[in-house]
Amino acid sequence: MISIKLFDPIKVGLLETKIWQAYYRHEYINLIRYLFLLLKILFKSDYYSLLRATFYAAKTTIHFSISKGNEKKDMIVCNLSKFFEIINSKCEERINYKLCAEMEYNWWMVDRYPQRYKTSRIDAIAQAMATFYNIEKEDLYEFARLRTEAMLLQDNAELENKNPDWEIIEKKLTQSYINLKKCIQ
Repeated sequence: MISIKLFDPIKVGLLETKIWQAYYRHEYINLIRYLFLLLKILFKSDYYSLLRATFYAAKTTIHFSISKGNEKKDMIVCNLSKFFEIINSKCEERINYKLCAEMEYNWWMVDRYPQRYKTSRIDAIAQAMATFYNIEKEDLYEFARLRTEAMLLQDNAELENKNPDWEIIEKKLTQSYINLKKCIQ
């Protein structure tokens, strides 16, 4: 069994940046590769479990990427639930994998359609991670703020038809994971 609280925030920030780049460029082979590497760093599990978790994470992420305006909530939440169930089965800490799936889907939708929701991106991200780590969401507002700033940098660059400043995005994501690690220890 491994702890979900033991990870290298520098490596996680770098890999998450690579995942974002692959996601927004629709480079799905790279997305799968970086998801696998991220999960390997985060969960240090057996190869078979990592492959299964990567499969569900990639399947869900790719579907979400290409289905803007036609998101299938039941399918997405089902696959996210399978992903979190695999993580739960390998971790010392117990997580409510069904609720984690719902909260993950919720923040994805708040991020994609912020004008439709009363919940802010910061609140939705904090709630999703608080559910995963079983802590108070208020403890994760700084993590969520930094992550939201990274998202907005990417979103604004896309709106302006410019290349995002991936170096700044990586710094924000890395800072967010440094903050997260402090919060969950």
